[in-house]
Amino acid sequence: IVFYGDDTWLRLFPGNEFTRAEGVSSFFVTDFYEVDSNVTRNVNRELEELNFDMMVLHYLGVDHVGHVHGPKHPLIPTKLQEMNEVLKQVYFSLKNAKSDLPHVILLTGDHGMANQGGHGGDSYPEVTTPMILITVQPENASARICKSPPTNWFQNPYHVKQTDIAATLSFLWDLPFPSKSRGIIPPEILSEFAQQISFVEEEHFFIYYLFSTFLFLLVLFNKNWNLIAVLFLHRVSSVLNATGQKWNNDLDLNDWLKDMSLDNIICVIAFLVVILYFCDNIFQRIPAIFIALYKLKFFDMYFDAGWNHWEAKLCYLLIFVSATVPKNKLSISWILFSCVLQRPENIILVALVSLQLKYISSVECHGAKELLVNILFLASFYYQGNSNHITTIDISLGYTGLSEYCEVLVGILTFRNKEPNRCHGVASN
Repeated sequence: IVFYGDDTWLRLFPGNEFTRAEGVSSFFVTDFYEVDSNVTRNVNRELEELNFDMMVLHYLGVDHVGHVHGPKHPLIPTKLQEMNEVLKQVYFSLKNAKSDLPHVILLTGDHGMANQGGHGGDSYPEVTTPMILITVQPENASARICKSPPTNWFQNPYHVKQTDIAATLSFLWDLPFPSKSRGIIPPEILSEFAQQISFVEEEHFFIYYLFSTFLFLLVLFNKNWNLIAVLFLHRVSSVLNATGQKWNNDLDLNDWLKDMSLDNIICVIAFLVVILYFCDNIFQRIPAIFIALYKLKFFDMYFDAGWNHWEAKLCYLLIFVSATVPKNKLSISWILFSCVLQRPENIILVALVSLQLKYISSVECHGAKELLVNILFLASFYYQGNSNHITTIDISLGYTGLSEYCEVLVGILTFRNKEPNRCHGVASN
């Protein structure tokens, strides 16, 4: 058995299970290309020699693109075409092999992907992956394989459980079933998975309802008409990203903007207009403008892809300089720092939350303003598409400005990104 790919396998099987193996890091999610080319380099050699009984390949490029850009990014079809070429190479190498027995190729993924690019939850797109079994009949093989599948199998595929894979492969390879396996050989389509959604993972509904109700009561009884603007901004913010477990893959405002190719432009320009309004001087406006250009990938037209890390580093430097200028509000620098760590389509949330805080500051009712601000902190966490599920942690943003993997820096930036608007409010008070 030979293995090439995600080094998690080598940590799971640290002994001599693999005759030959080479792992690649699965944590450096901004690497879309080298992580796969290192696997393919070994595949080429193995297919020339064909000296293995089983070869396991775990490619990571598609997963990394999904984490950083989401499943609808133009890079996804490019990476899938690259995987198609690898599959074609493996297929024809086995087809032309000098063997008396047929071969089996199993093509699948270890998880699905949510609309935001994460995975690990129990939503249907995350727990459902395609699995294709391909039998390869060598030209001079004496053993015959089974007949071809029906022509409509793509339209009516079988649904199998993950636990059935080991049993199915054991049957195909004429091996004993694993002693602790609970899987079966699926004769036909199985029923879809039952999903259990907990209230904790849908907590955003309660927070949104509480915030809207409290605002409405203050408008009704205190006649504070500024809070009508907060209600409107809250509504826009809450539909920008779908969240929770049951509805996190529903279409949202960001999806609509992406379909029109307007998401980054509208969001960044709206952010820039609002932030420039809050900035007091040129030292705050310069980093704000530079961040907007960085999020619009303006500099990518003039520099290669490696410059992207330096753009973020320059943003950090400009923000630091701005923070050291006497009489500058540190809250603005803190907000700008958060903007660097936001996805382009989410950067508008910084502006929307800042405007809500501005209008909430007009509340004169004792204790009401503090309560509204605290509820807004909770709501802003969910505005970004976050939930109480660990799979919504966007680790890719923890690599902003980093050219190599560093656990400490990635951890700090990821933690800073998770609740940026909470820090905005603390700084603004």
